[in-house]
Amino acid sequence: METFAPPLSSDFRLRRRAISASVVVGVILLGVKFLAAYWTGSKAIFSDALESIINVVASLFALYSIQLSAEPPDRTHPYGHGKVESFSAGFEGALIILAALAIGW
Repeated sequence: METFAPPLSSDFRLRRRAISASVVVGVILLGVKFLAAYWTGSKAIFSDALESIINVVASLFALYSIQLSAEPPDRTHPYGHGKVESFSAGFEGALIILAALAIGW
């Protein structure tokens, strides 16, 4: 089953650019928060920096899922890979719950 990938839509490029920007901003904020925690010795800022790790991981997974969802149908996925975006949202929700449990513990 030979398939050809359709050209990338402007919607896809816009979503990929937005999520890429989210990753970059998240990494910058992560670094700033860890520096602030180090300089001030604040445990509150340190815990916020740890929570920022979750944000960066979630953004990276969202970027991966956007990339994967653009893949054309293949033998094992005859209807395409678009549903992976829903899985990404569930993964991000699970990360938020885990972060809340870790902070509360």
